[in-house]
Amino acid sequence: YLDNGIKLFNRMGEKISERTERLIEHHFAAVSPLGGTPEISRIDGSARYHAFLMQAAGDLDGGDGPVHRLVIDCANGAAATFAPDVFAELGFDFHLLGNQPDGRNINHGVGSTSPASLQEMVTARRADLGIAFDGDADRMVWVDPRGHLLDGDHTLLALASSLLGEGSPHARVVVGTVMTNLGLELTLQKMGIGFCRTDVGDRFVAREMKRLKAIIGGEPSGHTIVRTWQPSGDGILSALMVLNALRGLGITASELYDRLPRFPQKTVSIRVRERRDLAGWEALQRLLRRFHEDHGKNSRLLVRYSGTEAKIRVMMESSDPMVIEKKLDPILREIASQIGE
Repeated sequence: YLDNGIKLFNRMGEKISERTERLIEHHFAAVSPLGGTPEISRIDGSARYHAFLMQAAGDLDGGDGPVHRLVIDCANGAAATFAPDVFAELGFDFHLLGNQPDGRNINHGVGSTSPASLQEMVTARRADLGIAFDGDADRMVWVDPRGHLLDGDHTLLALASSLLGEGSPHARVVVGTVMTNLGLELTLQKMGIGFCRTDVGDRFVAREMKRLKAIIGGEPSGHTIVRTWQPSGDGILSALMVLNALRGLGITASELYDRLPRFPQKTVSIRVRERRDLAGWEALQRLLRRFHEDHGKNSRLLVRYSGTEAKIRVMMESSDPMVIEKKLDPILREIASQIGE
């Protein structure tokens, strides 16, 4: 809950631009403290939102298709209010995790950022699928009956396979980020579907989708956008889209998992006490250059600061897992020794 923040959307339902965010921050910091109690308005759109989700679900029936028994992890957050009602109305048999929010336990050991409990529960209860949202429910990851974690890359594959088949009126292109696994890009290429990468951040994905007229895009974290429904991410909507895709394709979550061969990839987050300029960090840049010179063709390395937490994230990906085992630690040590907490 210490990392909670504020998200601002424009009248089109899109994340506002960074420039607009900076302007708001500038003006907010410049104003004097408000006198008295400000007038605050609130719109209760819960009924309309529920109707929207049911419309998106279409004729999805929990008693039909390859998925019936679910385990749903609401991350002790926003999904705890809506998800149980939606899946109950659709007729699914489900067990809940992370559905007791108290204002301080959001994302604490549960949800898409901590899926281990969900994986254990899915296998223990012999469920057909596990679904985990994050705290504000704009992200969704899932778990197959074997306990395998399926992230946003698997979601993109499921939706692309379902919505971008031959004869689709939509642009046959998917938008991901620099964090998207190379395995997804190659798999989509074999299906005749293009793939485009952006910087990390759903606003960049949404912007590129709009430019390319793409309808599917997202991040491995589970933030997925289906532009035929809305221009920003919604975890519950993504879950319904995945369930519809599995039913339409006539496959299980395990079969979808097996369709995506992934390059070995490891991401490590390090808590930092300061944000040093990466471009001017000579020792780190030498390590990065050496890695790209030696392994650039079949490997990727990305170092970036988190946009919401006091952390730096290091992602290494390679066709050879030994490259990750040997080359990642020196980079982590350099970062931790210089700016780690």
